[in-house]
Amino acid sequence: MEFPKDQIDELLSIYPGAKQMEEGGTPYFLLPGVALPGGATPASVDLLLRPLLLDGYDSRLYYAQKPTFAQRKHPEALNWNADGVHILSRNWFAFSWRTLPGLTLAQMVAMHLGAVR
Repeated sequence: MEFPKDQIDELLSIYPGAKQMEEGGTPYFLLPGVALPGGATPASVDLLLRPLLLDGYDSRLYYAQKPTFAQRKHPEALNWNADGVHILSRNWFAFSWRTLPGLTLAQMVAMHLGAVR
């Protein structure tokens, strides 16, 4: 699947080393070593963005490790409903979080990360 060059460029400007990948026809963006907000432990992890509507989610953000967020202020609890999902030869973790349709790639990541602030 093709994504607009300006969106990929914006994602690369925020997350150097971001890499587009695909598995089973589903596009993903690997974001290596992203510093996490919210007093996270670990402080940084690899993230995997699935920028496509699937399973009722407009996008999903997967974490290479399931972090804890000591300083998180968001009122909604995190529902880690994807536990060790095998994608691109790795296991990933994700919580249930809804984004909006029509966001750019960078906006998707920002909206997901807003849940852990």
